[in-house]
Amino acid sequence: MSNENYQSIWTHLMAASFRQDYVDAGGVKTRYVNAGPKDAPKLIMLHGMGGSWENCFANFAEHAKYFDTYAIDMLGHGYTDKPDRLMTTAEYVNHVKNFMDAMKIDKASFLGLSLGSWVSTKVAVKHPERVEKVSMLSAWGALSQGRM
Repeated sequence: MSNENYQSIWTHLMAASFRQDYVDAGGVKTRYVNAGPKDAPKLIMLHGMGGSWENCFANFAEHAKYFDTYAIDMLGHGYTDKPDRLMTTAEYVNHVKNFMDAMKIDKASFLGLSLGSWVSTKVAVKHPERVEKVSMLSAWGALSQGRM
């Protein structure tokens, strides 16, 4: 049996030098991964409902060639703190903003998957000065209802 066609998360991640760590984002212990040139434009990847930063693994190394790339476990997901309640979109947005503050990221582009696309768009609406661009994959959410 040959291993030449074997694929795993590490097949993709070994293409980039990255670090995984935790940061206090407004009182929320938040897991993140980071790679890419520090002087490059910032990119934050946000996963979908029930996911974690690992949902971004197949695109992470390629984006890290051009961006100082971050992917986080959003509030209540992965290895980030999990409040014992349902979270609102406003709480997700606040968590992302707090992550940016903790990491001293003034402005970033966002790549959101599903719930992450909804949160990315809401960050752009609430904090337009902090957002360069938003790319949405499998967009999800009630963007037109004017509610947070």
